[in-house]
Amino acid sequence: MSKKKRSNHAQVTPKQMLLAEKVVDGALLTTARHKLLADVGYSREVAKSRPSDVFSSEGFKKALVSLGVTPEKLATPALEAIQATKGSFYQGEYYETDQPDHLTRMKGSEQLAEFLGLKKNYNVNTNVNVNVDYSEVEGLF
Repeated sequence: MSKKKRSNHAQVTPKQMLLAEKVVDGALLTTARHKLLADVGYSREVAKSRPSDVFSSEGFKKALVSLGVTPEKLATPALEAIQATKGSFYQGEYYETDQPDHLTRMKGSEQLAEFLGLKKNYNVNTNVNVNVDYSEVEGLF
């Protein structure tokens, strides 16, 4: 059995359109990405190990554009966040300082990296077994 060839012209799949609709409705604010992917019908493997592949796919991007979401609209808050400065309230008035707000800038950078498909999730599980005879370490305790 041969594999299907993918076209260079990405078509929007029903799953991608449903996912885009949920994203536009704000589902990512309350639902984890892998859970959202599973909810719209993606396999468990894709939902857990390759969510960035789905979110950075051409079909998903086209689905977002068809719903009125442009890259500029998505990037604007993150671009503003990477230039954030600290501020504080004094007697009911908000004063902004020249000091960079590093936490907000880092979150904005992470969002931009994810948006551009540059952020990959790597799950590394390492088990190390050490066999030691009690008589070898008896004096240490």
